[in-house]
Amino acid sequence: APDSPRLEVADLDLDLWLSADHTRILRLDEDEFEASGLREREPETAARAEAALEELAAMAHRGGFAELLA
Repeated sequence: APDSPRLEVADLDLDLWLSADHTRILRLDEDEFEASGLREREPETAARAEAALEELAAMAHRGGFAELLA
């Protein structure tokens, strides 16, 4: 439905995986992020991508992503 909450992100080669029971949080594809050359081409964008991943990880540690969909 158009009015339902949703989350949209651009894929910058960094992924955060949260298990269904919220007990495991994994950072994925950090090697692909390094290999992409983004850090060299666009260091500011790379830094923002890493900061966003940190923020998502902090949200996950606080109890999942419910606050994103509230």
